[in-house]
Amino acid sequence: MKYVIANWKANLNLAGVQAFIDGTKQLAAGGQLPATTETLAIVAPTSIFYTHLKNQDLPVKVGLQDISPFAGGAYTGEVTPQNLNDCAPEYIIVGHSERRREYHEDNALIVRKAQSCWALDATPIICFDEPEAADLSAKLQEFMDKPMILAYEPVSAISTSGNAGNLDPALLSQKLTAFRQLFPDKDIIYGGSVKADNAHSYAQVCDGLLVGSASLQADSYWAIVKNFSSK
Repeated sequence: MKYVIANWKANLNLAGVQAFIDGTKQLAAGGQLPATTETLAIVAPTSIFYTHLKNQDLPVKVGLQDISPFAGGAYTGEVTPQNLNDCAPEYIIVGHSERRREYHEDNALIVRKAQSCWALDATPIICFDEPEAADLSAKLQEFMDKPMILAYEPVSAISTSGNAGNLDPALLSQKLTAFRQLFPDKDIIYGGSVKADNAHSYAQVCDGLLVGSASLQADSYWAIVKNFSSK
């Protein structure tokens, strides 16, 4: 399976979410959505819009951007497995570079968050950059029988870093060869300033894409899915 995962971060209000929904339905009605069973479309909105988006008849899986390492209880502001046990999220992003940078999250905490995902039978999308890879692999060894997707997001290639530049697919292929030794038999996707015009170049290299700002509008997101899925 391949994946194109939309991380909406803290963008969009209800009107923006509805515009994505309406745009997707218009594309579907016009037969303009990519017809593929090999690429799974996943959208991770801000958590307050999770239920609204999930209740729509869209050809996407709806995920979450984060989860608490705590099971539940007196943890003000946290979204815990206890809060989510009736919501059935299938995919949850953990360890995104922005949370590592702004909230000082480390691999030990991120593995605890992955455990919260597994408690819900959800698949964590575990983000990492090259410096974190070996330590993350070591901390995940006892959980290698669990479902997980690894998301390689080099900070230098992310648009919000201020120095964005797409990683050359050939170089990405070399790096993924090394990462697959650390995370054997796991899907590894790529995130870094991905857009419709470069999505296809990564299709033969990685197992999917983690998309940021280019996923906020239906037209641009589905163009990425289409181009990544095209042979």
